[in-house]
Amino acid sequence: MSIVTALVAKLRTLDGLQERIGDRITPQQARQKSPYPRVTYLRVSRTPVNHLKGPSGEVGARIQLDVWAEDHATANDVAALLSRSFADGGLDGYSGTVGGYKVSRLWLSDEQDFFEPPQDGRDIGIYRVSQDWMIWFTRH
Repeated sequence: MSIVTALVAKLRTLDGLQERIGDRITPQQARQKSPYPRVTYLRVSRTPVNHLKGPSGEVGARIQLDVWAEDHATANDVAALLSRSFADGGLDGYSGTVGGYKVSRLWLSDEQDFFEPPQDGRDIGIYRVSQDWMIWFTRH
C-alpha cells in the first residue's frame, strides 16, 4: 500500500464525507459520466530526506485533492469537510499510523477555486476546489 492509498483510506473515514460523495474518490480523474460531487487525488511530488549517511527514512510528499461539483457551494462545502482540523473530524493536523505508515504531520498547504467551462455544449460547467496537502511520514 502506498502512502497515497493509505491517505485515501483515511479520507474515506472522515465524518460526513461518505454522505456527500459516497465512494466517488478516484485517482487523477473520474469517468466522464460519473455523478457529482466527487474527489480525485494525485501525488504531486515525493521528497525523501537524506543526510550524510544516506536516507533517513523520513519522506515528505505533496498530494493534491480536487473536489468537483456542479455548483460552487457544494464544491466548497465538500472541500471544507476535508480541510477541517483533525480534532473536528477533518484531515488538517493529523498524525498517527495509517496503512503501515507513521504520519508525523499532515496539513493543508494551499487551496484554490477553479471553474471548468463545459466541454460538451452544455450550459453548465463544473466547479473545482483544488487542495494541496503536505505529509511527512516514515514506513512503520
